[in-house]
Amino acid sequence: MGKKVLITGGVRSGKSAYALELAREYPPPRLFLAAAEAADPEMKARIQRHQKERGSDFVTLERPINLIEALQGPESKRSSVVLVDCLTLWLNNLFHYFSKSASQNCSSPNASLSSPIAFPPELRRIRPPAEIGDPFGPVPEILNRGLTIRDFGNDSFVRRPKSGSGNKKRCRELVAFLSESEQDVILVTNEIGLGLMPNSSRARIFLDELGFLNQEVARISDEVVLMICGLPSTIKGVTSERRLDQPLPTH
Repeated sequence: MGKKVLITGGVRSGKSAYALELAREYPPPRLFLAAAEAADPEMKARIQRHQKERGSDFVTLERPINLIEALQGPESKRSSVVLVDCLTLWLNNLFHYFSKSASQNCSSPNASLSSPIAFPPELRRIRPPAEIGDPFGPVPEILNRGLTIRDFGNDSFVRRPKSGSGNKKRCRELVAFLSESEQDVILVTNEIGLGLMPNSSRARIFLDELGFLNQEVARISDEVVLMICGLPSTIKGVTSERRLDQPLPTH
C-alpha cells in the first residue's frame, strides 16, 4: 500500500510549505492536485503565488470537484507522489456547487435558478437535459445545465438531503479509495473547529463534515502532522526529524 500523510493546522501555520517539502523528497514526476478556484482578485493572486512557489517541480491539475477521479487518473498513476491541497477547499466546493441552496451561488446575490451558474471548468459539459438519467426521479433544474450524473461519480448529488449526507458519502468514497490505493499521497487540510461555534446552521454542518473527513483520513493515514507556527509536530506515525529548510513566505 502507498504511504498516506495528512498535514493539518490553522491558517498560515505552514501546512502547504511543509507539504511541498515532503513531496520534493520524491523523484519527479510529482503531481499537485489543486482544489482552489480564483473566485476573486485576492484568491487569484494567492493561487499565482503558490504556483510560483511550486515552480517546475510539479505537474499541476486543478480539480475543485473531481478529486477522486484525478487520483484514479493517468497523471496520478505515473507520478511518484500526489499532493492534494486541500481537503477543506474540496469540501467547500461540494457545498458551493451541490447544496440545496446552490441557487444562491449565481452571478448575483439575488439571482434565481434561471441565472447562469459559474460551474468549474471540469463540470462544463454541454449536454441536453434529456441525456441526464435519474432513476430516483426528475433531476433538479439547477443540475440540468451542462451536467451529467457521470460528472459527479455517483448519484448522491442529484438529491442532496438537508443533512448533507451526499457530501459525506463522497467523503467516504475518497477515504475508501485512499485506504486501498498503492499511490503515495500527501493531503493538506485545516483545523477550523477550535474557535466558537458559528451561529449559522450551514456553517455548523460544514464544520461537522470537515471534522468527519479529517478524522477518517487521519484514521487511514500512516502519518499525521500538526503544523503550529511553521513547526511540524507528528501526532501519528514515526516521529519525523524533518525541518523546513527555508523560511516560510511572508506574504
